[in-house]
Amino acid sequence: RSRGLGDVYKRQTDYRRLFFSVLKIVKDFEKSFGYRPKKITVNCSHPQSKFHRIREVFQRNFPDKPITQRELNSFCNQLIKDKISLEEKEIFTQVEEYVVDGQRGIVNPERMVAGNIEIIINVITIPVNIFNNIYSMFTEAGLELEDIVPEVIAKSSVYIEEESKSAGVMLLDLGWSKTKMAVFKNGILKNSMIFASGFDDSFDKFKNMFHLNDVEADRILKHTMITEENGFFIQAQQQEEIKEISIDNVKSILDKEFRKNLYYVRKLSLIHI
Repeated sequence: RSRGLGDVYKRQTDYRRLFFSVLKIVKDFEKSFGYRPKKITVNCSHPQSKFHRIREVFQRNFPDKPITQRELNSFCNQLIKDKISLEEKEIFTQVEEYVVDGQRGIVNPERMVAGNIEIIINVITIPVNIFNNIYSMFTEAGLELEDIVPEVIAKSSVYIEEESKSAGVMLLDLGWSKTKMAVFKNGILKNSMIFASGFDDSFDKFKNMFHLNDVEADRILKHTMITEENGFFIQAQQQEEIKEISIDNVKSILDKEFRKNLYYVRKLSLIHI
């Protein structure tokens, strides 16, 4: 079995905290299933994660012989080595298309005969130091890390049907500070990116509008989503009077900010499809 971790990165990764979080997950797993997991898969996102669409034409040494899977693997590995910098490490690769002697749309050219093969690959990378640190951390914990998977890929496997990926679909994971996007078409990942969502600015605007500190603002926003009350009574900062904040007013502000940011996210996403 494998157990994924969520978004393990904030502005700076605390590896010791992550280390003990992993140990807790393993302990909870053992308690639930009665044995220690043999392999673990981590799903992650990182602000410096990059999406690459790389391509290259390879001339075959023996054009009269059928193409083998070993030959294709060799070409793909060489393409990644040529196009991806040493500072990056791929955590997802997918062949989008083979072009065999000019013939496009080939899914699998194995056993075909051709003089040249153009390969188009989509790749998601994270900084190589982050990649190495994660593997070192699991080794220190005595655990086998089977794979590191981009969070958008992990979530798409849970929330999106294969039929939708074939027809064309966009996954948007909206967070307060970051939005993760993945676009699928014909079952292939066409684009993926992480960008600022702008909701942090909405939080600050809401906080400043009512003269709230972070704790008060966070409490009110969370309670607004579930309460049936009409408002909140709080003591204003550096003042003695008690002031009331209307629930309808809060929801109106949130709705306005959400729509504005969602429009921005949609516009930015469409540019990169």
